[in-house]
Amino acid sequence: MTNLAIPIALMFTLFFSTGIYPSEFKEAIVLPLYKGKGSKSDPNSYRPISILCTLNKILEGIIHARILTHLQLYDLLSQQQHGFRKNRSCFTALLKFTQDIFCFICVSSGRVVAILIDLRKAFDTVPHDKLIIKLRDKYGITGYLLKFICNYLYDRKYSIKLGDFLSKEYTVYSSVPQGGILAPLLFILYIDNIYEIICKEIHYILYTDDLVIYVSDSCLKNAVKLLESCLHDLNNWFMLNGL
Repeated sequence: MTNLAIPIALMFTLFFSTGIYPSEFKEAIVLPLYKGKGSKSDPNSYRPISILCTLNKILEGIIHARILTHLQLYDLLSQQQHGFRKNRSCFTALLKFTQDIFCFICVSSGRVVAILIDLRKAFDTVPHDKLIIKLRDKYGITGYLLKFICNYLYDRKYSIKLGDFLSKEYTVYSSVPQGGILAPLLFILYIDNIYEIICKEIHYILYTDDLVIYVSDSCLKNAVKLLESCLHDLNNWFMLNGL
């Protein structure tokens, strides 16, 4: 271990034992990146890229590993989520969807109906208080780890950098903080219990914030009716959860 690594390790140990997340690690510089389409004068044509300090990324990696160990130990994530999980990807999600369609066509007269849903600014709208409650009540994350995550989420600041211009600091009041490794994991934990309002006749696949719901029925009207009902329930669930 190098001379620099020793004080860093001691510092991280202190953070974990107290549950304190340093305020300096919660400051981000946001760079607007042009998407390559749309008017350059339209803010919606830009994708915000968050730049965080290196030590913050290391600390996030440690927390990420501890949460994953807890989840794997108790098998707490649903199998329908393919985003940001080991041995899963966009490819596995598409493969599952395609295989199901072929099976349904062979068995039920070729009637398959699907709705594809993409949430707008999903990572930015997650309410901190609701996320903390889910981490505690659904996943059993408590003690210093929960306190640490609370400190990680609250009172975050960011400034916008455009060329040589740097804006004043703004406070983040919702969202899973982007730019690090923890944001995708916290988001899939937040959305995972969506299965509770999807009826057993409906099949679904998640890839982070992208959702497809689909159903097979020999009667097209029945299939559409089932999906319409499910879409209504999903809309209510999204609103209730701030998405």
